[in-house]
Amino acid sequence: MPLRLLALASVVALWSCATAPVEPPPAAPTFCRPWIGRPGAFGRPALLLGVGSAPLSSPDPPAAAEQGALADMAAQVRVRVRATEVSDQRSETREGRERQTQRLAEQVDSSSDVTFEGAVPVDGCTANGWYFVLMGVSRASVTRRPLERLQQLAADLRSLDGRAAVAAAGGDHLSAAHLYQQAAPEAERAERLAQLVRALGAEAPGAVFPPATQDRSRAREALQMAGIAVAPSLAAPEDGPLLASAEACLARTGLPAAAPGKAEISLLLHLDPGQPARLYAGLFMTQVQLAATLQRHSDGAILSASGAVAKGVGATPRAAVQDAVRRLAAERLGRTLDRLLAALDEPLRRCGAAADPP
Repeated sequence: MPLRLLALASVVALWSCATAPVEPPPAAPTFCRPWIGRPGAFGRPALLLGVGSAPLSSPDPPAAAEQGALADMAAQVRVRVRATEVSDQRSETREGRERQTQRLAEQVDSSSDVTFEGAVPVDGCTANGWYFVLMGVSRASVTRRPLERLQQLAADLRSLDGRAAVAAAGGDHLSAAHLYQQAAPEAERAERLAQLVRALGAEAPGAVFPPATQDRSRAREALQMAGIAVAPSLAAPEDGPLLASAEACLARTGLPAAAPGKAEISLLLHLDPGQPARLYAGLFMTQVQLAATLQRHSDGAILSASGAVAKGVGATPRAAVQDAVRRLAAERLGRTLDRLLAALDEPLRRCGAAADPP
């Protein structure tokens, strides 16, 4: 091709590329209402408002959008809970308050105390193939259920604490401890509900109750006042090391042993030494069984029971029994008493060493 024709062809090609039609960018979303993204712009402060959307191509756009609006309401409540300053100084640590706030935020979606019953569409529109809906529900109706539950819990807690105080005054410290223990988790529940009510912008008149930390402290004090006396069910010379170890073990848990006449609970230890067997001349072996029981003095009721087994060897039958009892006291007693004391529903320090066999 001549040089002039080649240059002309190149110019035409460049011109055609420069003037070829360009695809326009996709249209930006057009919001058909000012409340989309800003529910408060609707101007109804008495309502809790939520916005939802769904493509018009979905099977049921209104239903899907309304579910989204309800989820938006729940998210707003979670934000309010997290943003609400926890003025309740009954929480022991900042970390504890944060865990409490997180638990409360998580329960917004699942707890029956927070519902959006009565929520209805208050406005809606379509734009760019989408359906938008604004759902609203009275803030008072959202608050009503947790507020009623809070007031009922507060009344129940005052009753529990009153019964516990009467039991303690009458010398039944074990029953008092049980009632305080029963109240503590309910008080935590009431504290979370009170925070939720505040986050929703409502007041809780009459919702006065002892805090959970106070209930737990009083439960521990009542249990210490009740006292546990350590006693063998059948006195034997071999019981001495076991009884001493049991008293030391109780002291490690925070419940020091009490004198038998002043305790409301007995820790009964029964040893069954079995029949020592002669292995060969000068060596005997036996297996000793321990049965441990917590018993209430007032009516003889068994609160809990557990047991353990240990083997011992010695030059005589008695030496074999003593060796087995020593092993019981050193290696098995701690775990056994931990199982017994678990029935008291009190978060005690553990008696058994980490190295104890299970």
